Amino acid sequence: ALIPAYKPVLDLPGFVQALLEEGFSGVIVVDDGGGDPFTDTFTVLRKMENVTVLTHATNQGKGAALKTGINHILNTYGDNAVLVTADADGQHLVKDIIAVLEASEATPKALTLGAREFSGNVPFRSRFGNSTTRIIFKHIHGILLRDTQTGLRGMTAENARAFLNIRSQGYNFELDMLIMAKDRQIPLLEVPIDTVYMENNQSSHFNPLFD
Repeated sequence: ALIPAYKPVLDLPGFVQALLEEGFSGVIVVDDGGGDPFTDTFTVLRKMENVTVLTHATNQGKGAALKTGINHILNTYGDNAVLVTADADGQHLVKDIIAVLEASEATPKALTLGAREFSGNVPFRSRFGNSTTRIIFKHIHGILLRDTQTGLRGMTAENARAFLNIRSQGYNFELDMLIMAKDRQIPLLEVPIDTVYMENNQSSHFNPLFD
């Protein structure tokens, strides 16, 4: 499991422990330059068995954090690895992360996406960001996805290696993954997941217009 973490407010050690208890062989957490207020959280994580913390000296962006983690996983676990990326803001339930992992193992050629429904009480910026990119992505690339912004994604080492060539450093990295998947004819598989927003998603660093 790979978790990019910038100023996490979630009980991240507890979340990581839950993943390990579900059978993940390792959890990689990338501290994307959150600074001193978050030192204690990452200190706890460093002391946990089967957990690796990688650190950016300054904030580099979510895409950069994902690439740092992917590179480490490829060098550590090799070409047989199946990895799942998950956000550090509490949006992803452990059961859904397991579901995406299992779908990735069953369909190794695909990029597996944990797709939210966006129904009910969804924060405006989340609904706006996803609706806008869904429409634009469909118009430009001809692919209609339920959730283009999801950070819950499963992939094999082979596909992950290809994504390292993407130059994007911020949130656009995840959209560029979808574009590369289309260009390389990597199937996109959506797995329905619960839609969870803690405290109206206030902890998210996603800007719905700029990003």
